[in-house]
Amino acid sequence: MASLELQRHNQTVLDNLEPGDRLQFKRGVYDHWAVYVGNKEVVHLSGVDGPMGSNLNHSCTISGVEFDKGIIRKDAFWDVVGDSKVYKNNSKDKKLKHLAPSKIVQRALSKLGEVGYNLLFEEL
Repeated sequence: MASLELQRHNQTVLDNLEPGDRLQFKRGVYDHWAVYVGNKEVVHLSGVDGPMGSNLNHSCTISGVEFDKGIIRKDAFWDVVGDSKVYKNNSKDKKLKHLAPSKIVQRALSKLGEVGYNLLFEEL
């Protein structure tokens, strides 16, 4: 179970999220990313056969997901965060022209269920 300090940090982040915010989950050797869509839910890339990290020994993996074996899912914030420390990370908004938050959410939700998503060549 995550420490009380970690839970408080993650709750503070969740309490300050707006739909369309990008989330960065610190997972040690890699970061997991998601889009906050409201109602304490996120859209993110997950492994077809289970969570990220399910096949770390495969020679062609990115964060445990084989190429073209990812699926876009909507899950509860707390199910995705697990024991990770999460940060709101909209840093690219300052450098790049970005979509309105409602369009970001709409675009993320339009990808739900997509299988064969390739993390290197597609953008959520």
